[in-house]
Amino acid sequence: MPRTPEQYEQIRKEKKLVICETALELFAQNGYHATPISQIAKKANMSKGLLYNYFESKEELLTNIIDNGFNELIDNFDLNKDNILTDEEFEYFLHSLFKILDSRRSFWKLYFSLMLQISIAPLIEPRVKVWYDMLISILEDFFKKRNIKNPRTEALTFGAMLDGLSFDYIINPDMFPVNDVVNHIIDKYQIKNQ
Repeated sequence: MPRTPEQYEQIRKEKKLVICETALELFAQNGYHATPISQIAKKANMSKGLLYNYFESKEELLTNIIDNGFNELIDNFDLNKDNILTDEEFEYFLHSLFKILDSRRSFWKLYFSLMLQISIAPLIEPRVKVWYDMLISILEDFFKKRNIKNPRTEALTFGAMLDGLSFDYIINPDMFPVNDVVNHIIDKYQIKNQ
């Protein structure tokens, strides 16, 4: 029986996921520049030509991986997507952040290393800036409602703090007291547990 268009689309999504996961593993292990498309294709059990049916270039593959990683993070922030962060969403995000870092450690190691590479950062920075600006804007409103002086500065400081906490957690998770840190942040902003 012939496949339906929906079945073809599902197969395409599954293949793209395999390619992305394979590339992520190889990029994280060997580095972006040291990983040729042919190696990704071989490990994903397909020809190089077939891989190019899914991604036009290694750069497109990388940006897809970055998009997927950040979308997972964004999906756990402002859960109802109304651009208003509630106490519950703030607390949920903090708890989710470390679970995401834990479950996607290879992605976050790759991300942090790529952001420090002058030749690759321009490919990633514009994408990250869109997400970052959105997060900072929502956080600024959140802090403004809490009557925090200079809510924009607080939002930027909070974002930088999360970057540092995330980096530290990725580097040394066993020495990082996640629950203590999350509870400290919740206490600092007087989030009401409901």
